[in-house]
Amino acid sequence: MTNNNVASKPSFDINFDTSFNIGELSQQIEQSVDSQAVATANHPTRQIPPLEKWQPKLSGTMDVVVKANGEWWHEGSQITRQLLIDLFAKVLWSEVDDNHHVEYFLKTPVEKWQIQVEDAPLLVNQVDVITRQFGDTTRPVLQFTTTQGDVVIADEEHPIRLGLPFTHATQHDASLRQKQTQQKQASQPYLLVRQNGDSVLYGLIHRNVFYHLIELGELVEGEEGTSLILHSGDSTFTLTMTA
Repeated sequence: MTNNNVASKPSFDINFDTSFNIGELSQQIEQSVDSQAVATANHPTRQIPPLEKWQPKLSGTMDVVVKANGEWWHEGSQITRQLLIDLFAKVLWSEVDDNHHVEYFLKTPVEKWQIQVEDAPLLVNQVDVITRQFGDTTRPVLQFTTTQGDVVIADEEHPIRLGLPFTHATQHDASLRQKQTQQKQASQPYLLVRQNGDSVLYGLIHRNVFYHLIELGELVEGEEGTSLILHSGDSTFTLTMTA
């Protein structure tokens, strides 16, 4: 079903490049993914290409926005083809500068297009408790799933945290709206979903998933606020929510 709603434009000025064709780009990505994809350690059926080995020059900025609710929009219209979204999500790439400002791209062996991300580039919409073998014993672990099909076990390489370790490159000015966005992000839960070389992609943990985590974890009152303590295998995560 086609969505005719018009997305609100970002509040910053961007010169979008109109020379690319999204259909041609998707075909190029699909060919690259099929020919060079490798299975991730946590999810053998999720094929992620070796983006860290591709070194294309910046091609430009495309009018693609990943909304905070996980929706993808192109030129003011929502992308409703889930296969296309999943394809684009496989070649997501992030770059963080010395000032901890992050920018996001769609990356192929020959092209790199900058896109806009309102919050986190991925959305975690499911958590399950499964068992994993640790030596001679089995322990429960937290298994998260994103809307794009990433399946990740929370551990030291995929931590759960409140807030992001960087700010968006378009959010480091003093505008009120952008400050409010940063303040909101500081209190939201995230999971490190994917890391390719220097590129780190976090997933925003959906509110309903976080409520489930509260049921699974332990709430402890302390001087700094209420802390949610979560266990996943031999890893422990403490999320302190200040008043």
